Amino acid sequence: MATGTYGTIRPADVSPADVEIILNYTPSRDETDNFVLTKLNSADILRPYFNSQTTGGVADVEILGGLYNLRLPADQFNKIGIYTLFIRPAQIRTTILDCGVLSALPNVKGIIIDLNAVPAEYKNKFVNQGLVGFRVEYLNSDNTKIPNFFRLITSSFFCEPVVQNLINTSQKAIRYRYTDNSTNLIFCTMSPSSAPTNKPNATPYINT
Repeated sequence: MATGTYGTIRPADVSPADVEIILNYTPSRDETDNFVLTKLNSADILRPYFNSQTTGGVADVEILGGLYNLRLPADQFNKIGIYTLFIRPAQIRTTILDCGVLSALPNVKGIIIDLNAVPAEYKNKFVNQGLVGFRVEYLNSDNTKIPNFFRLITSSFFCEPVVQNLINTSQKAIRYRYTDNSTNLIFCTMSPSSAPTNKPNATPYINT
């Protein structure tokens, strides 16, 4: 009898539409100057396997995490050399419209994303609670990425801007409220987005 350690790392069970596959080809190990990357269509070459044993024999319901098949197109893999495939979560590049608070809950801070700036192939993810668990990374004004810095989305809902009369003129008059009607704005709360208890004035950075 053996005792094992149960951890939090598990095989991924993602859809091909949720990943990007990037190809790098070099004729030999000596040629490292021409570093050319090619983005492949993951829906065409990545095939998940489905687990029917735990679903009562129902097929095509539950992805068997970690087991996938790559169908590499012969017209792109027809040369002698070294092929490197890099599989990563799909990246959605867009612009943060604003960083604000909720009208009814001023302590709830979040980022606002305009769906008009989202690529068309990813707009289906921008629905109520559709972005929970996504990681937000940031770019500088010159499009350089801030290394090793990210925030996690904890909630996402459709919202609309409202104007409030504030006594403190240093506060923003435009705030946001959730709405059941589909709009072009998504309010996303982040983690961490509140100050730690040992330093209440150190509010975490969540927006440019």
